Amino acid sequence: MYFPRLNPNQLNRISEICGNLGLLFFASLVVPYFLGVDRPSLKIVILGLIATIASWSSSILILKGIKT
Repeated sequence: MYFPRLNPNQLNRISEICGNLGLLFFASLVVPYFLGVDRPSLKIVILGLIATIASWSSSILILKGIKT
């Protein structure tokens, strides 16, 4: 398979998307507690935190790849 090489601007944009996705996951976990609506179960909270950490970590790794 052929994978095109991405330029730094494209990598930066992908990193921003991953970071924003992490913020979305985190906000979807926190907002129900402030609004008093149906609170997610512990299983959903743990999965959401894992997804948040994975998104933020991938964003950081992509940014590190741009610098080197």
